[in-house]
Amino acid sequence: MLSDVGKGESKWRRFLCFSCPAPLKRLRRRFFTAKGFLVCFSCYIFFQSMVSSGYTAGVSSSIEQRYSLKSSEIGTIISAGDVGSLSTVVFVSWFGGNGNRPRWVAAGGFLVVLGSVLFALPQLISGNYEPSGTDPSSIDDDLCQANYSAFNQEDCLNVGPKNSVYMFIFLLANVIIGMGGSPIFTLGTTYVHDAAPVRSAPLYVSVVYLVGAIGPAAGYVLASQVENRWVDPLQEPAVSPADTRWVGQWWLGYIISAIFVLLSLLPLFLFKKQPPSNIVELNSSENSELNEELINQSTTSSQMSFGNSITDLPRNLMRQLSNKAFTLVTLTMCCEFTIVVSFLTFMPKYLQEQFSIDSSISALLCGGVLLPAAGLGIVLGGYLIRRFDLDMVGCAKMATFTSILSICLIIPVFFLKCGSAPIAGVTADYPLESNTISKHGELPIADCNANCDCSGVYQPLCYDDMTFVNPCLAGCQMSVNGSFGDCACLYTAAKSIIPSGACEKDCFHMMAPFLVFVFIVTCVTASAQTPAIMITLRCCSDGERPLAMGVQFLIMRLLAYIPAPMYFGAAIDMACILWDNTASECDDDTGACAIYSPDIFRYIYFGLTIGVKLLAFLLAAALWRELYKRSKNDDNGLIQESASLPTSESLVTHSAAS
Repeated sequence: MLSDVGKGESKWRRFLCFSCPAPLKRLRRRFFTAKGFLVCFSCYIFFQSMVSSGYTAGVSSSIEQRYSLKSSEIGTIISAGDVGSLSTVVFVSWFGGNGNRPRWVAAGGFLVVLGSVLFALPQLISGNYEPSGTDPSSIDDDLCQANYSAFNQEDCLNVGPKNSVYMFIFLLANVIIGMGGSPIFTLGTTYVHDAAPVRSAPLYVSVVYLVGAIGPAAGYVLASQVENRWVDPLQEPAVSPADTRWVGQWWLGYIISAIFVLLSLLPLFLFKKQPPSNIVELNSSENSELNEELINQSTTSSQMSFGNSITDLPRNLMRQLSNKAFTLVTLTMCCEFTIVVSFLTFMPKYLQEQFSIDSSISALLCGGVLLPAAGLGIVLGGYLIRRFDLDMVGCAKMATFTSILSICLIIPVFFLKCGSAPIAGVTADYPLESNTISKHGELPIADCNANCDCSGVYQPLCYDDMTFVNPCLAGCQMSVNGSFGDCACLYTAAKSIIPSGACEKDCFHMMAPFLVFVFIVTCVTASAQTPAIMITLRCCSDGERPLAMGVQFLIMRLLAYIPAPMYFGAAIDMACILWDNTASECDDDTGACAIYSPDIFRYIYFGLTIGVKLLAFLLAAALWRELYKRSKNDDNGLIQESASLPTSESLVTHSAAS
């Protein structure tokens, strides 16, 4: 054994290593290996990515409905994770790179656990959820009563401040989760690379990122399961899962994830600073010198870097941005990842609103369509590069082609629609009346309910394939066991009894071709990632590649991952035609959206997508032109200082880190 083994270790670690029986010593030698770390690290990444990347998007509809949040606010919450990651990446890369990397990763895991538990906290402090129009004690307030207002000014004291507190908790929780995940791709992956045998390193790193891609899919699956359960486990459901007011047990997945993240991070504390495969356990001075050299090599492995000191960051950033090819390929990747982030964040909501499915099914479909398509696209991009032996110009040409192809594939999506049932006074005239469609943001008032003093609370009723916003706006003056009668706005007001709930519409026949197109678009978009990474690593010299990875990480967070959910969410809010919150009578806070216009939603969502895609196409074309000009000055088609190509493991590492 080496003479310095055990120095600086705690007593419990020395006891584990040297004071245990021989069978346990053999077990330890087998466990503290490159494969052992790969297993432990992959388990941790699986559960961490499950809660940080897929689960929150899967339950976002329930959180939005439960706490009266807008889509833009949901987007801000999701962006907070990347804000947390961005705020700590320089610190972690600098200090963690010189320390025990597995323990830095494990320490970050405790932050993920803390953030997950904090995310579930609003469920404990908010009380039981009562959807609008389901409180038996206030059922008469929902009826049409002349010269009566159900609104109470005291309600204003309980709307704004509470929702602000919940919003703050969600933001803080996701920032903490993002901070905790920061060491994974900056430290953990390089440790796997250094621990693995040289020839097996690409395979080891590929396994890590394969697991990291499966984790978000598992998050969507978990979301689909908890969304089938009513939010308050001790209460009977007040509405059916098909009702837009349904809220599932969104908080349960965070508790489950916190438990598994905690269990998976503990073994990481047992690994040493030096990667296990680099130790030569022979008693000779020659091998001791060899071990010392390997230790030095492990601490200077290729990884994301920002310079020799934090103060070097601005100068290094400007030096990289002066590389025109690097700037163009980075901006192109920002546009492409904007599309990916918007799909992962808001596609579940789009499926719910466009095809009238509940939140559990939409989460399951997103997990089964988007993530496999993205994985297939990345693999396809790498295969095409290898199959046709593409240089930088060829990679830029491929990125340009995929951009224009994906634009062409998105166009048919505009014609794949299945609108919801007509809504009286919102999207269609009231029965027996004309010109009664209200403007956006206004109550749908008609002659039949003009004297009812109705509120905008969303408590839908269905009659003759037409949805009414609430009993009051339907002119109903009587309630019978959750149903309503004597409704002045119906064809036969005196005899009809209307059940609660919006009119349902079967849209599965249109959803299948839509999902096929989304799968293809996502696959084509993701296939451009590998060519872009190849250009990134080839357009920089060997010594600048770690710095280029770090700078690109920062830019993509600032221009894609952080802002995309926020401005896509703000754009989606523009498609709302009815807000479900009485707080509008207190202040300007409209709360959660009750009804989206399917057509406006579709035009805004995919119109914005096409706009970003067009920008990506123009940037990719400019990149192609720039690299073509460079190739004229180089017979090999490559930049002189970048003659040595990046290794396959560095491509995989940078692909997932981005």
